[in-house]
Amino acid sequence: MNESCAGGGRFFLWSNYQNLFGVGEEKIPSCQELYNIWILFCLQPMELLLLYVILLSIFDFSSGITYDKGNTEKHFACSSQGFPQKNEMFKLYLFLEDLKIQCFLQPQSEISSKEFMSVFTSGGLAPSLGIINSTYTGIFHFNLTLFRDQIYWLICIPRENITKNTDIAAVEEWLVRITLQHGLNLYTSEGTLLDRAREPILQWKLGTIIRENDVKNLYPHVVGLKATKCPCANDVALIGFLLNSRSNVGIYIGLSFSGFWNYNDTMWYNLTNMIYSEVGEEHTDLSLVDMVLTNHFLVILTSLGLFISGDLRYPSSSVLKFSRADFCGFERVDYIKGKLWYNERCFANRAHFEVDYVTVTFERNRTLSEASSCFYSKEPFHDWLPCLPHISKGMKMIPSTVITFLVDQEHSTGVYLLRNQKEITAAVHILKNNKLSLRPKFPYFTFPSSFYSPVGMVFHPRSHLLYAYGNQVWLSMDGGNTFQLLADFHNDIIKNTYHSFYTSDITLVSQNGKVYLTKAGLERYSEVGSITDKIFTLYYDHRGFIHKLTPDRFENSGSFAAFGNSKGIFGQAPNMGFETALAPQHITLDEMIFYAYVPVNETTENIHSKKFNNLHSGKVIHSR
Repeated sequence: MNESCAGGGRFFLWSNYQNLFGVGEEKIPSCQELYNIWILFCLQPMELLLLYVILLSIFDFSSGITYDKGNTEKHFACSSQGFPQKNEMFKLYLFLEDLKIQCFLQPQSEISSKEFMSVFTSGGLAPSLGIINSTYTGIFHFNLTLFRDQIYWLICIPRENITKNTDIAAVEEWLVRITLQHGLNLYTSEGTLLDRAREPILQWKLGTIIRENDVKNLYPHVVGLKATKCPCANDVALIGFLLNSRSNVGIYIGLSFSGFWNYNDTMWYNLTNMIYSEVGEEHTDLSLVDMVLTNHFLVILTSLGLFISGDLRYPSSSVLKFSRADFCGFERVDYIKGKLWYNERCFANRAHFEVDYVTVTFERNRTLSEASSCFYSKEPFHDWLPCLPHISKGMKMIPSTVITFLVDQEHSTGVYLLRNQKEITAAVHILKNNKLSLRPKFPYFTFPSSFYSPVGMVFHPRSHLLYAYGNQVWLSMDGGNTFQLLADFHNDIIKNTYHSFYTSDITLVSQNGKVYLTKAGLERYSEVGSITDKIFTLYYDHRGFIHKLTPDRFENSGSFAAFGNSKGIFGQAPNMGFETALAPQHITLDEMIFYAYVPVNETTENIHSKKFNNLHSGKVIHSR
């Protein structure tokens, strides 16, 4: 709002408002309140058109649009369960009953909230609610009629107007957009709507419920965390404790249906007895190693083996049951070094041929009696097959270790990240009838020797964008046929990647705690800060807000005053200044090239700090 609003123009508008609506002598309202009054002017007869044009030219009005990222203010508070709380991310939940939603504007006080609602309602304005996913868009309007002393708008939507299905299945979580008037983008706010009656994992009791004090007693023994989320509803997620104490063994998992926004909303379960019932209680030292939540199954890798839940769509008892997958010759020392790999895809609109695949890899050298140190399976995950195809006698191949194996269903291929004594390679083999072809679909892609410490490979959710990461990050846009270098971290190594389908954000975390951000398919990246916590994991919720999860607290990347601001969890962004001179050269009147000076006698260890790379792409140069 500019300074002109504070002068005679504001008094002029207020005086005309008093004449039009018969308002008595009161304190002249603020500029934002006058904007709300101006909306009512727009609803008056055409003879006032000249007045509106004059007012619009006098004042610098804001549209009140709320964006997802940046320093913005949230205007609506909404809830489908009880009265909405101020300054909370609004998350709505659909059950078998009709959906009832209460919303109110968030001004400074309750009195001003009533006044706001009265002004808008008398002018025929009430919020509209849009419910959106990949296959559905619905617009619903709140009631215009207000009851006495009511400070919120109310809407009741029959469930069948949103969805007629009630079966348990993988379903997309809806995005919800609430605006003061449909099409005007006034005070737009966004949230989510989750169908809790259909979401598979929410229909089960995972184990014995743990009390808050019992969870706190585990904190000193936690050495790591694992998180996994539902492919279709990213607000539904699990977090597991990795323990390193013989006196505190077991499987402890927390379930959230609200995207880990509130630690107290997490329901904690003890799955220890369930696992022991499968392996026998004579075994000890049970702990979580890794876990994956697919569309229809929960797969848990423990120190005593790999366990697969029953189909989550068909509740047969109150407690979820697990079965154990047998790997001949594998023991605890192998399982604790295992890792699960999963290509995240949502099956809400699933084709008949689409099924989930999961891979388990072990850090173990193969012997003559062992088929593989890598196995894959498709749901229901009963049969686990070696990742490497069977080699006929007489064929000569260099023995390779499988670092990662992923299945690309849409291309009917299996994609490998391989390592042998000579090189690091990526390979793509045809997958037909759940069996891998011996010959590759494309020639192997050989990474340069500078990629000497590979860690893993991952598809960005619901895409063919493939990332191989370690001391470098490589991007493939064709499903593994070719790769291009995205980033070189030299002596640092990327240990984990975290992905958001909604925003296409990808966060990379190195072993030194540095945090980097890129977008899916983008050929540049930024260093956004660092993490000093020894025990943590990151997680993206359904709307793309990143959360830092630690054993005793959850921190999110945005408050309602600063959506998307990651300073709270990653600290200040680092200085990317050069440690060398820059020489500019004009190539046109408007364009300039900068050359970085690198001395010919610069050491190999420092030469990268004096050269441009993808980290600097798109950045602004400031001179000092």
